[in-house]
Amino acid sequence: MFAVDVGGFGGTHWGRIEGKRSPPDSLAAQAAETFAHWGISTCDSLLNARQVKPAYEIWASGGIRNGLDAAKSLALGARMVGLAQPWLAALTQHADDPVSALDRLADRLELELKIAMFCTGCANVEQLSTRNVWKCRQRT
Repeated sequence: MFAVDVGGFGGTHWGRIEGKRSPPDSLAAQAAETFAHWGISTCDSLLNARQVKPAYEIWASGGIRNGLDAAKSLALGARMVGLAQPWLAALTQHADDPVSALDRLADRLELELKIAMFCTGCANVEQLSTRNVWKCRQRT
């Protein structure tokens, strides 16, 4: 199986990371600031990838923060969804009990996905991708 992750704007931005690693007055830091908001949304990336009609799976990551974002990505054609920020936040904010924090986050993400499926009349995750349940909209 082959897949492409269309990691869109809102996730890890390596240009910003490299800019922060550079001396503040360096050309690299200045260029990183120029391109800090450069990128294509995950939503637009998914729609663009679908137009190609690839013979491989499309995965989505980048700016996905909750179960509703995951449901939207699945509805727009992603076969898999990746998210890191909520997991890292749970670990850093609850370092005293990380296992409970991660369990609680997993339960919340599952519940949010189930609510999105209920609200769209989808009995399973596969139905999210076969029904026209969401339109692409930029975040503000």
